[in-house]
Amino acid sequence: MNEELFSITSDEKKALLRGIADVTGYIRASNIAFKKESKQHRVYIEIPGNWYMVIDIANMLKAVDIPVQTIDFGHPNFRDSNLDKYNEGKKYYWKKEHQVKIYANEFLPIGFNIKHKQEALEKYSEELIQKNPNMKTHMFYWEKPIRRKTKPNHPCENDEALPEEIRGKHFESWTDLAGLLGYGE
Repeated sequence: MNEELFSITSDEKKALLRGIADVTGYIRASNIAFKKESKQHRVYIEIPGNWYMVIDIANMLKAVDIPVQTIDFGHPNFRDSNLDKYNEGKKYYWKKEHQVKIYANEFLPIGFNIKHKQEALEKYSEELIQKNPNMKTHMFYWEKPIRRKTKPNHPCENDEALPEEIRGKHFESWTDLAGLLGYGE
């Protein structure tokens, strides 16, 4: 994003984020710890291939006090962390869109212009709050414990498709990659 966009008003930032979400966002039940019955619905904003747009969107959300719950980067350490697909001969399985994920209730101040998406957001936000009354969703990643999972080095960590700043680096947590690219406290 152009740096000037970070100087616009909060309302303008929300309108920009709403437009992005209208085009590339959707809402669904998350698979957090495979507990679909917990009804932890999230908004997913998908960004194909542009690493810097992911970070800009996360920082724009932060600027309007909307915490990102997680970012699923299209990186071999996250999309094929155990080399399962790589070992099946699907070397580039990990080259997928990035997903910025936000709890549904946290996304309400942004919302959608598209009626059916907004209706789903309102319904799923209410459901998330009712089914998880003690769940604290308004936390940025630096305000909560970071889970790390030991992962083997992936042969594609040096792939030319990766931005130079992260090429050749191994990541155990999405937070490390996001921080390195500029999303953080």
